[in-house]
Amino acid sequence: MTDSQTSFIGTADWRHADWRDRFYPRQMPAHAWLDHYGRQLNSVELDAARLQNLDRNLAATWLSTVPANFSFTVQAPRLITHVHKLRNCAPLVAATLQHLSGLHDRLGPVLFSLPARWHCNLDRLERFLTELPGEFRYAFEFHDPDWLRPDTYALLRAHGAALCVNDAMPGEHREIVTGGFVYARLYGSGAGGRYTSAGLRTWATRIAGWRRKRLDSYVLFQNDTRAYAAKNACLLRDYEGLRKLRGTR
Repeated sequence: MTDSQTSFIGTADWRHADWRDRFYPRQMPAHAWLDHYGRQLNSVELDAARLQNLDRNLAATWLSTVPANFSFTVQAPRLITHVHKLRNCAPLVAATLQHLSGLHDRLGPVLFSLPARWHCNLDRLERFLTELPGEFRYAFEFHDPDWLRPDTYALLRAHGAALCVNDAMPGEHREIVTGGFVYARLYGSGAGGRYTSAGLRTWATRIAGWRRKRLDSYVLFQNDTRAYAAKNACLLRDYEGLRKLRGTR
């Protein structure tokens, strides 16, 4: 659905009121924020729970606002991951994907972020993976460390799904690749979740390595306090080894 070896860097949503005067100019109206965001970064992670009003007209407006190389990734509803815990979810998944159909080829991976304190259940995961439509990219984030085991990774590989890596998991697991692309969520470190230059350079090195392996990567910052996510994403974008991500319209 996207060109190979592309580094997609962005944040969790762009609609944060406290980013005014920190990332967005003070006088810029909120309806112009996506245009401004898309001139700096080439991906954004959306929460499906906030997309009830995503009809085809709104999706068309978004697509006409961002550059052609922009990718919208989507976190699947908690109804699937936390309430049903992947059980008997084929109709819910189908409804979610249908709701996102207006994003067309700008739709990036769909992320299933599983709850903490839900231990590994490989049978449940395998049934869920088997039922997923094959034309989309999927990533799985495990907050319970019990899932971080070779059997889980083998199952993801068998279905072409990506392990979502993050900076909360043990370091050796951050190097695991299970799909034809990589998905990473960065939650932040230090005061307020702000990354240091050294921390960002570590992730820049990882991204460069994924590109050498001919892997697309999606790196989404979650530390939205005081616009640190947007600022850190822009710094990561510009580090040596990563081409400029600003697209043309």
